[in-house]
Amino acid sequence: MERRDGIMTLWQRIVEFNDRNFGDWRKVDAVWWALCLGGEVGEVQNAVKKLFGGGTNRTSTSTEDIGAECADVLSYLVTLCESLGISEKEFNDMVLRKLDENARRLSERVRS
Repeated sequence: MERRDGIMTLWQRIVEFNDRNFGDWRKVDAVWWALCLGGEVGEVQNAVKKLFGGGTNRTSTSTEDIGAECADVLSYLVTLCESLGISEKEFNDMVLRKLDENARRLSERVRS
């Protein structure tokens, strides 16, 4: 695994964790990882709802709980991308392009 300045990125640590613990995880159908990702996003939503007093089964939660759920979202997002052959660099480039596109759209909206 390529390291930047001797330190693994979060992306690389997630991939290494999967490699060490889940063998042929890249061969698992991407649909599975997408469903896992969706489930984790739902857990973030539930935690946020509980933090603000919503829901019928109210229990206490904290921003730390929400952060932990967000970490699961990131892990499954990386796993999904890797299972589809999207590398960290490709993903980062996609995010930067999307941010530029969104900035352009917002700028156009403000001008009109």
